[in-house]
Formats: sequence, structure tokens, C-alpha cells
Amino acid sequence: MFKAIKSFAFDRLSLRLVMASLIISGILSVFSTAIQIYSSFNRQKMDVEQVLDQIDQTMVPTLKHALWEFDFDQVETVLGGILTAEAVAYVELHTPTGHSWEQGSSDMEAISRSYPLTRTHASRGETSVGTLTVQLSLAAVRDRIWAEFWTILISNVAKAYLAALALLVVMHRMIIRHLLKIAAHVSDANPLEARAALKLDRKRHSKLDALDQIGMSVEGYRARVSGYISELKDEIQAREQAEKVANQAAQARTTFLGNMSHEVRNPLNSILGLFHLIKEGEDVPDRHRQQAAVGHRAAQRLLEQLVNVLDLSRLDSGSIEINPHEANIRSLANQWLETTRGLVHRLEKPIQVALELDDSLHRLYKLDAVRVGQIVNNLTANAVKFTDTGHILLKVVPTFSDKNNDPLGLQISIFDTGIGVDFANQDAIFQRFTQFDARPDTTQNGTGLGLAISRDLVSLMDGELTTHHCKQSKFVTEFRLNLSVMPCVEPLPV
Repeated sequence: MFKAIKSFAFDRLSLRLVMASLIISGILSVFSTAIQIYSSFNRQKMDVEQVLDQIDQTMVPTLKHALWEFDFDQVETVLGGILTAEAVAYVELHTPTGHSWEQGSSDMEAISRSYPLTRTHASRGETSVGTLTVQLSLAAVRDRIWAEFWTILISNVAKAYLAALALLVVMHRMIIRHLLKIAAHVSDANPLEARAALKLDRKRHSKLDALDQIGMSVEGYRARVSGYISELKDEIQAREQAEKVANQAAQARTTFLGNMSHEVRNPLNSILGLFHLIKEGEDVPDRHRQQAAVGHRAAQRLLEQLVNVLDLSRLDSGSIEINPHEANIRSLANQWLETTRGLVHRLEKPIQVALELDDSLHRLYKLDAVRVGQIVNNLTANAVKFTDTGHILLKVVPTFSDKNNDPLGLQISIFDTGIGVDFANQDAIFQRFTQFDARPDTTQNGTGLGLAISRDLVSLMDGELTTHHCKQSKFVTEFRLNLSVMPCVEPLPV
């Protein structure tokens, strides 16, 4: 028993149960004691009041006779006898002849009764010989009631406390200790390791109770978790195997494309050189010169697609590195302008190409000129491809911090008057191998890799590539780059 008390003394649920049991038991004990005391007080009060009836039956007749005979000694004797009765505190007697007797101490809270004393005479009828007043004190009754109250209260409280303690011991043995065992079993369980089933140290009953249901629920949950973990392990192994196979395939693809790039690029460069010699030859007929120009454009296009496929492979394998260095932004912008104009000239399109540089641009920025140029060339080539007439504008402006207006980098925009892209398809054009052309009779072709590669390259530089429409142009592609501005450099001239 003491071991059980010690074990649940530090359990908060048991402590709350103890306090609730004691409070309820104490309240019930007080009510029970009050009822018992009230009943006992009324009973003892009735016993005391019976003394008054006994005085009326035994003492009053003798007192009447003594007063009628003027036997005052007998009167005092009778009054003394009345005063010796239980609970009688005060006796008072008055006669019509003016005689009076008082014995004892008067009490305002005492029970008082008056007895009219009369004598019947044959000739005079009924004649009053005096009035007797007797007061009964309840002090002794109150003392006994208080003593009885404390005895009953202490007894009831002690019994209630002992009953509560015994109940707690039984509760701990039948319920609390099993709940603690279930909690320890759950908290110590490792779902990755096999463990013995939960077994409670109690007798089995024909019908399941709450503890049996809790134990079965815990075991069922453990079994389900173990099953889920087993399935998860199998899935992880399958995914690891699939990832391994995918990595091997990606590595094989990268190796294959790397080898093929050398095998294809060298002959392709030779073809480009041959077409260039034919096209620029002085004694070459015009017909052959035109055919060489067509072949040169086709070979150049094939080389661009080959570069895109190789870049896509490098992006997937994570082998592309950004190598920023100091670069003259004006020189780079002029190169982009000339490249775009050259493309427009080769395609013989009536398109005006212009360059706009912001006045606050610095001369030198730290960037990867090759990759930024590749992005700009992809965007301008896309603009030329889908613009039949009008203009293309390359615009370069600096970006600044919103807080302290410090320079952050560059925003490069390409405005064109081409067919544009619907708002619903503006995100889809950056997906690989995806093309959108609103013209039903389009003759444009391509792999759909330029914009996808451009967005991936911009992301590698911690930038953002977006598209939108404006009033001046039908379609705008622009990207922002956070670049370091080289110190001690004057702004670009207008």
C-alpha cells in the first residue's frame, strides 16, 4: 500500500484525484454531521422539555396543597426539589397573598413555562393560590451537542479520508499504473525497431473494458506505423535505385553529348568556313553565291541548336559555372546591337534595331559577359524571329535599392513589335521544347530551348526573367541581374 501511495504521489492525475476526493468527502462529511447534530439537538431538547411535564404531574399538586394550607416550609422544600431536577435553572413562585419565592439564576434564552396554581373549593369554586414559573437551561445540551459535533465531524472526515485514500490505491492499481505503462511503452517505442507487444499486468475479463480497448488501439497503431515504415523503406530504396539509374543515364547522356559535340562541331565549322569562302569568292557566280549563303545560314542555325542542346545538358548536370569579371557595359551593348542587326540583315526583314543606354549607367560591371551575351542573343533572336516589320529596341538601365538607393545591378529589356504572346501562355513559353505562334501559316521552326535556357541561366545569376506587354511595343522580355558595380568609375556618357 505504501509503495502504491509513493508511486502515485508524484503523478499529477493522482494528486488531482486526491484533492477532488478529499474536497467532495469533506463537504459530504460536513453536511452529514450537520444533519446528525440537528437531529440530536431536537431529540435532547424534547428530553429536557419532558422535565416540565414531570414537574406538572408530580410537583405541582403538592405545591398547590402546601400553598392552600399555608405550609411555607413545604413550599420551599418543593421548590428546592424542582430546582434539583435536570436542566432546571430557575424557579419562581408568586401568590395572591403577596408571598414570592425565587431560586436559581434566570436566563433569557432558557425554556420557560408557567403553571397556574388553583384550588377547587366546594363553596367558592376554583380559587388561584399562585403562579409557578420554571426555566430550563439548554447550556448543558449545547455543550453535549458541540462535543458530539466535533466527535462526529472528526470521525466522518477521518472515514472519508481513509475511504478516499483506499479508493486512490485501488484506482492506481487498477487504472493509473496501466496508463503509465502504456505511456512509457509509447514514448520509448522506436518504429524502426521490432519490439514486444504491449502486455498489461492484469487479468483478462470476458468483456473488454476501457484499458483493454486502449491497449488494443496502441498495438493496432503500432502495427500500422510499422507497416507504413516498411512501405516507406521499400519506396525509398526504389527511389534511390531509380535516382541511381537516372544519374547514370544523365552521366551517359552528358558524356555522349560531349563526345558528339566534338564529332559534329569540327565538321560543321569546316562546312561554315567552306560556305563562307564560296560566298565571299570573287570569281563565284551569283547563283552559287546565293546557294552558299543559304547553306551558311542553315549550318549556322544547326550550330546554334547544337550549342543549345549542349547547354541544356550542362544545366541538367549542374556543370555550367558562372564566371563574373569586369566588363564594359557599353561595349557589350554595342556588340549585342550589331549581332541583332546582323541577324535582321541576314533574314532581310524591314526591322529597325536601336539601343538605349540609361544616363546613370556606370562603365564597368562585374558579370559573366559570355553568358549574359548568350541570354541577350537568345532574346533578340526570338524577337527577330517573330517580328516581320517594325522595330526592336535594346534598353539597358541600372537598378537601385529601395531603402538607400544603392546600385544593385542591371535591367536589360528587349522591346519588339512582333506578334507577342497571350497572357495565358507567357509562363509556358519558358518551358523546354515549347513554342507558341499565333500565325496559322507560320514558317518558323526551332527546338523551343532558347527561352528555357535563358531563364535557367538568369536563375544561376540570382536574377529574374519576365515578359509583359506595353503601349509602345507589343511584347517585352526583360531580365534583372544583381551585379557588383566597379568603384571609382564615372557614369556612362549619354
